[in-house]
Amino acid sequence: MFIDQIISPDGLFLKTWKEIKHQLKNKRGRTPKWYQYLLNNIILNQNNLRLTFDVPSPNIYNPQVDRPKIIPQSTEIRRIKNTWIAYWCPRLHDVIFGRIVEKSHFYNHHQIIRFEHYKKIPDSHPNFISSTPRSRPTFLTKCTGCQYSDHNTFNSNIYHNCYISVNSNSTFIIHV
Repeated sequence: MFIDQIISPDGLFLKTWKEIKHQLKNKRGRTPKWYQYLLNNIILNQNNLRLTFDVPSPNIYNPQVDRPKIIPQSTEIRRIKNTWIAYWCPRLHDVIFGRIVEKSHFYNHHQIIRFEHYKKIPDSHPNFISSTPRSRPTFLTKCTGCQYSDHNTFNSNIYHNCYISVNSNSTFIIHV
């Protein structure tokens, strides 16, 4: 068994033995000692099975999704124009949208993408009220600053736009 088979998809909770047993071919027998060991050693709260550590969510490979190209390692920062991305924010449990401003790929580091943050505008247009959520268009507006902003980036910006830096492997390109 692998760790991702016995924890919740968000990586925060251990599954109950009943949930784990449901995945197994042999569903008979008592709770194994390794599960009891996990309960006694890696759980904060026996009532909700919260783990004492966070398991990073794996990057899921999907060949149908365009990802930002990896630039060669160097000491330079590359400016990028007119490329839009979506980023899954695990803290928000939601997608963050943005326009790439620059990429950096310093030696012995992951590639970092800095993007200008855009927030979703709530569905308020009367033509789209009856549409299903998937068929509604997403309207965006520039974020003027939020808790996820890189506060020291582009300090001289008089428009007070919000900029966020993330690891490039957790983003994908949006074609607009």
